[in-house]
Amino acid sequence: MMLECSNVSKKFVGLVAVNNVSFQLKENEILGLVGPNGSGKTTLINLISGFLPLTSGKITFLSKSLNGLRQDQIAKIGIRRTFQIPRPFSSMSVKENVLAGLIFANPKYYVGTKETSEWINYILDFTGLYEKRNILAKRLITPDRKRLEIARALVSKPRILLLDEAMAGLNPKETEEAIRLVMRIREKEGITMIVVEHVMRVIVSLSDRIIVLHHGEKIFDGLPKEIAKNQAVVDAYLGKRYQSRATV
Repeated sequence: MMLECSNVSKKFVGLVAVNNVSFQLKENEILGLVGPNGSGKTTLINLISGFLPLTSGKITFLSKSLNGLRQDQIAKIGIRRTFQIPRPFSSMSVKENVLAGLIFANPKYYVGTKETSEWINYILDFTGLYEKRNILAKRLITPDRKRLEIARALVSKPRILLLDEAMAGLNPKETEEAIRLVMRIREKEGITMIVVEHVMRVIVSLSDRIIVLHHGEKIFDGLPKEIAKNQAVVDAYLGKRYQSRATV
């Protein structure tokens, strides 16, 4: 297994955000992570990426514990994430932002080589940002800001990519383009992914397997075709109207 979460919990004062969640992530898998607002999805991503420390439990990557590691240490060993709200360096160009993503994962990376420049240009082209490489990040529209988040994560050649609502705020056409980009990331780069998303059509079309969280607990772990048949998921998240449409 590439990644394993064992009885992972995160408690804040007066709140249990993630409660004893366990799951495994296989190599080259796209795992969908869904649930109502406040169900613990982003908190779980924060725990895996080192953005937050665990309260209890264990997270392992390729059988090595991630417990206690910082964000940059986890990035360096091969796990990168995006944020729901893009966080570019606004006064830097798109290309400079991608370079910053590379340096974050490896501060000793020598940035002046031809190979580095060619790789960054490849990532910019791969994510559809090459023609905008010299534009200041603050001038990008929402879809391009989302792509920049992904580009900054991809540039360090991660083994696992954590996408936290990378399609939020996009219109249907932009969403379809984002879906195609995610599929290319696996097909061309061989990257394993966890995808957090609210739109069930999107998550079902992308995922090999889906986990549903509710009040910080895992209530479903199975195939996309099984999700609408699970009564706990219907009651907590999907609603009976979705179940009716899915079974017609």
